[in-house]
Amino acid sequence: MIPVLILTPERLRARQHIGLPVIFDDFEMMVTWGSRVTWIDPTGDDNADKASAGGIALGTYDGGHRTKKAWRSGRAMTLDLDEDGDVDRIADAIGCSCFVHETYRSKPGALRCRVYIELAEAVTDVAVYDLAHAIVRRHLASAGEIVDEGAKDSSRLNYVPVREYGTGYRFRRVEGPPLDVVRMLAAQPPPPPRSAPRLVPLPENRDRYVSAALARARTNVASATPGGRHLALCRESYSLARLALTEAEIADALLPAFVAASGESRRHEGKCAVRDAVHARGRIS
Repeated sequence: MIPVLILTPERLRARQHIGLPVIFDDFEMMVTWGSRVTWIDPTGDDNADKASAGGIALGTYDGGHRTKKAWRSGRAMTLDLDEDGDVDRIADAIGCSCFVHETYRSKPGALRCRVYIELAEAVTDVAVYDLAHAIVRRHLASAGEIVDEGAKDSSRLNYVPVREYGTGYRFRRVEGPPLDVVRMLAAQPPPPPRSAPRLVPLPENRDRYVSAALARARTNVASATPGGRHLALCRESYSLARLALTEAEIADALLPAFVAASGESRRHEGKCAVRDAVHARGRIS
């Protein structure tokens, strides 16, 4: 069974997303749902957009609240590919039971798609889901595919497939075993041994040293590849924290570069990345 949270267009417009819990009997039932597209004509209806048919969030939620805090378990995983997301090429790269469909803004020369992956067993720990999602993203990255890091949340809202009349709808079902998260995690190499943290001696002219470090970090974030911007922000924030800079100072220095490259919609993600990196540095100091 595949539990999901259904959000009608009316519920999507509400300040808090409180959905209706629904259970697909099996993944094939979900495949059938995903293969059906809602056709709209924005030229004749100002309200016609990608939210016209509502959306779903995968998993079970306390009280029907679509938040990461309320998420309790899931039997499927989604990924978005907004940069050259060709349905057939992505489907070939997945290697397990899934389906891939073209999303609303996909068009020739700027293909976009979404992947729904079937999981062998329910994942009940959000940290496990996050780690599994990261491994799948790395797998696709090794094949040259860029996954949207802003769509990795377990409570991610997925719009019901919607397309404009005349644009077509590409969809593909991939047969295969469901993704065994437990087995996949067990197959990962162990992390390298952690060395004792080193205190970085600062030169006498500390201000000049810190300014140079901030400038390098900004450049590294701004020049990171689309799929690597989140990682670059985390890495540079973690590195700067060793200089006794505060979270606010690091955010002020790096967030503008991250948002300029990734878009305003990812500002909150960037703030969280800086916070987590600074706190991680504090835990091992």
